[in-house]
Amino acid sequence: MTTSPFPVSELYARDLAVWDQWGGQIDDCFVAFTVGPYAPFVGHSDAADDDEIWYLIAHSDWEENSTAYQSLRLFDDTSAATRHMAEVAQSAATCAEQTTSLTRFPGNVSQLAALELPESVAAVGVVAESTPGRGWRVYSWDVQRGNAVARLQIYTDGTTTDQHVRAIAEKYAAELASISPER
Repeated sequence: MTTSPFPVSELYARDLAVWDQWGGQIDDCFVAFTVGPYAPFVGHSDAADDDEIWYLIAHSDWEENSTAYQSLRLFDDTSAATRHMAEVAQSAATCAEQTTSLTRFPGNVSQLAALELPESVAAVGVVAESTPGRGWRVYSWDVQRGNAVARLQIYTDGTTTDQHVRAIAEKYAAELASISPER
């Protein structure tokens, strides 16, 4: 990971190519919940988007049972960020499985319960699960305030629980709400 920005279009093309290499089934319901706040869908507008993704931090516990990532995307305006959030929510509600030749890749996708959020913040979360083992559960939250969307993603073997993830996401949302935008 690096803090250098990457254009969404470059990440989108790379991820679709890797998904194909891994034997992923790309169809009308295809979506990949990536480490960055973009959503590779088939025919999605992100394929040509010039927004940049900033990878801010990655952290693992000592045994690497759980690893957390944080990234940020600044959309052109609030309405573009809100459209992104709606698309992620819709894909999570309609795409219940990710399929690849990698058995360790989490495959069953479901929406996470709503968070208690400040009024100025929105969040959409999913969890992807596969056979229990290292990194078998992946939590992915997009947290929006205005035109900024941060993605928090946690890979865990189960030592980080739903309650832990919920507390982390709610704390992050409160911190995001406390930031005063520059004018």
